Amino acid sequence: MLTGTLARFCPTITLIAVSLAASTAQAQTAARDPVTAEALFLEGKRLMQGRDYAAACPKLAESQRLDPSGGTIFALGLCYEGAGKTATAWSAFNDALSEARQNRRADREAAASEHIRSLEQRLTRLRIDVPHPVAGLEVLRNGIAVGSVLWATAIPVDPGEYTFEAHAPGKLPWKWATHVDRPGEIVPVSVPDLANAPVAAPPPPVVVEVKPAAVVVPPPPPPKKSYLGAEIGLGVAVAGAIVGTGLGLAASSEWSSAKKATGQDRPNMASTAGTEADVATGAFVVCGAAAVTAGVLFTLVLTSDLDTPRDADRPHARLRIVPMIGPGTYGLSFGGSL
Repeated sequence: MLTGTLARFCPTITLIAVSLAASTAQAQTAARDPVTAEALFLEGKRLMQGRDYAAACPKLAESQRLDPSGGTIFALGLCYEGAGKTATAWSAFNDALSEARQNRRADREAAASEHIRSLEQRLTRLRIDVPHPVAGLEVLRNGIAVGSVLWATAIPVDPGEYTFEAHAPGKLPWKWATHVDRPGEIVPVSVPDLANAPVAAPPPPVVVEVKPAAVVVPPPPPPKKSYLGAEIGLGVAVAGAIVGTGLGLAASSEWSSAKKATGQDRPNMASTAGTEADVATGAFVVCGAAAVTAGVLFTLVLTSDLDTPRDADRPHARLRIVPMIGPGTYGLSFGGSL
């Protein structure tokens, strides 16, 4: 049963395989450009004959990429060797050796092997040693990371300037540079123990200053104006007017009665009428004086500046009014302090 099922799917599997192979071949064909590769190869050889290796090597490398061949990779090895790039030339001749063996080119195989032996004696190698690796350690050579699998291994390099860096979490970075130009030697690069990075001090606490809200104290209300003295004066004036009027009327009535009386009653009644008239006159005098005083006090209160409070130790103004009534004397006595 299984055999029948596989038999039915065999044509489909075959078709898929053929399609994949065709797609791969088409992609490889599209990447290859034999015409351009040949032009670059010829130009590179011409430049190399003139010892212009700096211009010749890139053209030969591009020719090899567009149309790989054993002859081009061998010529590229010669170009790198002439430019002094011993490690890169050694790698190219190894590729040429592999290509010659696959194509059974004994002549080219022998030539590649001879160049490889010659270059191996002149190769300069770098060895990165990390005696005490720490977690997260990263080593770089010319800015390119060198994995831990390559540590403690002598790697061929071209002569020139090399910089080395080491980084690790919580450690200070390390950097070192050297010039490599000693053929046939191994140059060790020892990565030291990285120093601990200083611990950053904690940020200072944030102090929030809370300022008390401004309290606005309203100004005290202006003191009320006092009209007490003026009111007292006015009251005295009114009382004097009433008393004076009453006594004046009484004196007038008594005097009329005295005119009509006879005998001893007439002098007595006349004397009483005179006294009442004198008192009435004094009352009117007191009334006038009190009225004038009230007017003066009202004027002083209305025109005084009471917005400025008095000093606490300053005595308040006092006014004393005393009526004066006597035989033949009528008036007011004023006293007090300001």
